[in-house]
Amino acid sequence: MEGCGGREVLEQILDRRIEPTDLRLALLEDITEKFSENRKIGQGGFGIVYQGILGTRKVAVKRIINSHAFDEKLFRRWC
Repeated sequence: MEGCGGREVLEQILDRRIEPTDLRLALLEDITEKFSENRKIGQGGFGIVYQGILGTRKVAVKRIINSHAFDEKLFRRWC
């Protein structure tokens, strides 16, 4: 899965070559084993956080569970 929102884009984000952007759901499902319960690492106000594996890298993937209370500006703040 390459191109817009695929593995290559995620690798570029992790290497800080490009700014964070939206990624394809299929990629996030792939690297989290379809948001498997055994990949769950936490839960917060916006949703559940899963461990994703991309090659040898581990990444955190946040899945929104309550879109009614969703504040996109707060969600998109980058650390």
